[in-house]
Amino acid sequence: PSELPEEIERDDQACHAPDDLATTARRALQDQSDSARTAATLSANTARLNRFLGAASAVVEALCVENALAGALGDGGLCPHSELPMASRSAELVPPSPFDGRPPVDISFAPGAGGVLVAYGPHPGDKPRGKRREEVALRRAAAGGILCVWSVHQPAEPREVLRCAGLPTCCAIASAPCRVALAGTAEGAVQLWDLRDSEARHERATLGGAMRALRSAAFSSHGCALNEGHEAPVVALALAPPTAAAEAEDLVATSLDSAGRLLVWQLLEGSLTQLGERLSEEGLPREGDGLNLDAFAYGQTVGARLRLVRTSAVHVCALPARAVAAVLPATALCLALLPLDPSRCLVGLDNGRLVQVSRYANARPSPAEFAPPPDSSRARAVTCLAFSPSLCSAFLAGRADGSVSLYTLSASLPLLVLEPPALAPAVQLLWSPSRPCVFLLLDGDATLHFYDLLERRWAPTASAPLYSHAKSGFGTAGCDAQVRLALGARVEARRSGGACCYLGVVGGGGAAAVHLLEEAQAVPRPNEAYRLHEVVDGL
Repeated sequence: PSELPEEIERDDQACHAPDDLATTARRALQDQSDSARTAATLSANTARLNRFLGAASAVVEALCVENALAGALGDGGLCPHSELPMASRSAELVPPSPFDGRPPVDISFAPGAGGVLVAYGPHPGDKPRGKRREEVALRRAAAGGILCVWSVHQPAEPREVLRCAGLPTCCAIASAPCRVALAGTAEGAVQLWDLRDSEARHERATLGGAMRALRSAAFSSHGCALNEGHEAPVVALALAPPTAAAEAEDLVATSLDSAGRLLVWQLLEGSLTQLGERLSEEGLPREGDGLNLDAFAYGQTVGARLRLVRTSAVHVCALPARAVAAVLPATALCLALLPLDPSRCLVGLDNGRLVQVSRYANARPSPAEFAPPPDSSRARAVTCLAFSPSLCSAFLAGRADGSVSLYTLSASLPLLVLEPPALAPAVQLLWSPSRPCVFLLLDGDATLHFYDLLERRWAPTASAPLYSHAKSGFGTAGCDAQVRLALGARVEARRSGGACCYLGVVGGGGAAAVHLLEEAQAVPRPNEAYRLHEVVDGL
């Protein structure tokens, strides 16, 4: 009998592929040659290394801040006095010459209060002349605004100086998952700066007697295709809170313009080709649901690594069916992201409406709109919003008549309505990041009111004017008299003392300043977060 040929021996054991590899890389590792397997493994290891370095950099930066604070004997570089009675120390944030005369328009703290971002308005004097490279750089900077990144423990001079194309109206800064700064402008642009980028790529000029880099934006939405960005001044800019082990692509920003157009931006590190490949691997289309990759091909600066891609667009100022008597379209004034679901947000309008919207077209948030206080005469413009960091379902809404209402996401009616402390509109609300039951109210007379729900529920426990001559206004973007506030908290550290809370103030015709609040306003009381739940449940 004929003998059958010996069957070829095959190894059907599948090799192990790391779970974090993309589909294409996993297939290459299993089916391709040794060189392809080696390349895929190197790609996976590089991704793991980048994630580790991103997480470790935040830890190292926090330790450096703690060392600097300990070396400064606990004062954090601040002066031992403050104009505010509820603060113990302060420091002015004056930009280096020739930018020292610019009016500050907005301020933002990085998580952990390690960094402060201040946006400054137009140049008050004449533009520099000359054809030297340094004079050309200063002339470009004089044509728009600037932003400065400061360290709280070293307020003498900024760490970074950023050049803005246009006049900034709002700003935000992030230290994780990557160090970036963002700004919205009066011209309707959203700009992004990569703070990790080398200074050698940017123009240099003499600032404050030393040669410094003038960082240009890595991305500007004005370079995108038409109808992909804002067409009205940007009034609010918010960043979604970072998650554990987040990568650069996990950073999401939301911007709102005065016409009510809400845009959601995704941070991308790399080229649009890489993003298209990643979307294809995940089974997502290159276009659809507000995403059009080709429209963002020209917004990135040459040589930059980061860019923003608009992933969603929502119009929130559409008139309801019952508002047939309205003559003018509504104007959006404020924005607040839901802490546990950044895909949803609250938007306050000048016609008194407070709406909840989602970035997804098919989503139907409930309740879709929050009712004004029972008194119909108080259906005034919603000028400011603030969520509680401890009780994420509770938020505050301030109106143009000065009243403040406490809501929860489960009901459309307010649980508590606080009478206005003065005959002035509510301009800004801030919930303390360190004390769960304390929030701050800034009114139109530039007066700061402190509320403590544990001591006095219906009236402020302390009030103090920020400036004797200032009048803050919420209706004019980029106005040099507009007063803006920001709160930043540093968590408890073993070497540099307990928790502390910083208050940043800009506008009012004065310089930007950072105040260290006293322990009564910064250190939480025993079980204060639980007591806040009891207060809200008892309303």
